[in-house]
Amino acid sequence: MLHKLEFSALENEILIGRVNANPNDSPFAHPEWRTTYTQSFLMVVSLGYFIHDLEWIISYQREDKLMMAHHIYSVLALFRMLFKGYSGGQATCALGSMEITNPFLQARWFIRSEGMYPSILHTSVETTFMIVFFLVRILFGTYLMIIILKQPENDWDFIFLTLAIYLMSWIFFINMIKYVFVKYFGIRTTQELRDKNK
Repeated sequence: MLHKLEFSALENEILIGRVNANPNDSPFAHPEWRTTYTQSFLMVVSLGYFIHDLEWIISYQREDKLMMAHHIYSVLALFRMLFKGYSGGQATCALGSMEITNPFLQARWFIRSEGMYPSILHTSVETTFMIVFFLVRILFGTYLMIIILKQPENDWDFIFLTLAIYLMSWIFFINMIKYVFVKYFGIRTTQELRDKNK
């Protein structure tokens, strides 16, 4: 969780601060720019985190196939961006927007593992996570996706990587909506009702 907090803070200071200072000077607006040492450092740190987390997922089998696919994708995408040598500003912006949601997810996990479930604290953290996920990865992610598709400088592999993580975000979000309906409203899907009646 510390990695996520540090990364998000550093990313916001480096990239978003520059966007506010001068939008035309933003690395996100120039995918053809060479990746800087700072951007490479952020991607290397994140790569280490995803490799470690993937190893944990494989060892303990505690996550579903979607989460495993997300981590495998993240490792491959980060390797590709590091070897590519440019578009680092866009890659770190995407990483920052994704990682900013994860401290809430990790806090939720720690609260559950400490036996503080159900509780007001757990519900508050869970709700905050879902709201931030929607605002950042769906709304802001859609905005970034549109920008990337409109930039003629982007090559096909970067567009493919962007579309892949964008679609994964939507799948995660749809699963969250299903979870909310089941947990908070008691509404189950037709398949779940069939499985229950078997």
